[in-house]
Formats: sequence, C-alpha cells, structure tokens
Amino acid sequence: MKKVLYTGFKGNCNTSFLLVSKFDGDKAFITNTFAGIERDIAAIKETYDEVIMFGLDRNLKDSIRFETAAKRDGSIMRSDLDFSFFRENAERLGIEYSVSDKPGLYLCNYAYYSMLEKNQCHVIFIHIPGLKNMTDEFGLKLEEAFGCNTDIR
Repeated sequence: MKKVLYTGFKGNCNTSFLLVSKFDGDKAFITNTFAGIERDIAAIKETYDEVIMFGLDRNLKDSIRFETAAKRDGSIMRSDLDFSFFRENAERLGIEYSVSDKPGLYLCNYAYYSMLEKNQCHVIFIHIPGLKNMTDEFGLKLEEAFGCNTDIR
C-alpha cells in the first residue's frame, strides 16, 4: 500500500483545510506565510510515496485545477506523479478540471516547490474553489474524488 500525505492550508475558513480534515490517513496543515510554509514542511519527518496538496483559488467555481509545475528563483520543478487516477475520478463525478504547467507566484506555488524539493517524490498540487464558490454538493464530490482508499490505485 502506498504511503500518502494530504496537505492543506491552515484556517477554519480555508476550503483546503476543510477538505483535508475529512480524509483518513496522514495529514499536514501548512501556515499561510512563506516562513510558516518553510517551518511546517521542514517539520514533516516521514517519507511518503505520494503527497497530494490542496490550496484554494478564489476564482474557481465548480472546477479544480491540477498544477504540474512550481517555480522559485527562476528554477522550475515539475511533478512526476501520474495523476490520471484523480482525473478519471473527476470525470466520473462530473467535476470540471484543468491542468496547468504555468507556476503561480504566491503561497501555493511556494508550498508546492518546497514539497517537491524536500521529498523528491510524487507530489501534485490541486487548486479548489474558496468558500464563496464551494457548494456542499461540490465539496462531497471532492471528498469522493480525492479521499479514496489509496490501495485501489
């Protein structure tokens, strides 16, 4: 069985925190500052086969975005995680998604780069809607798509 870590950002009003809190298994919650990201990711001592990271994008509505690259100081790191399982789950559940290889410049990108750099493992970052654009129905679909039992992959 694969050893998987789920991450989200701290905060009771952060949809990534709310989603990851519902998953079984190992979880880590990341502080919403650059220094906090460094501290929180450095504190992860386990080694994981996969890290599934979540962050919110207030511009998303009824859709998600898979991020495949992160950038820092001109250096780009790319995920090597085969996330077709998650894409297939999204399609099966009617979740619209996009795939981006254009790194952002803020906290989500910073956290993603830090995790890719630390673990040298399979890592994917998924942007989900913020509270304003997150319906209960959509939240349940996300739980089903990503909170699944990892031994079936």
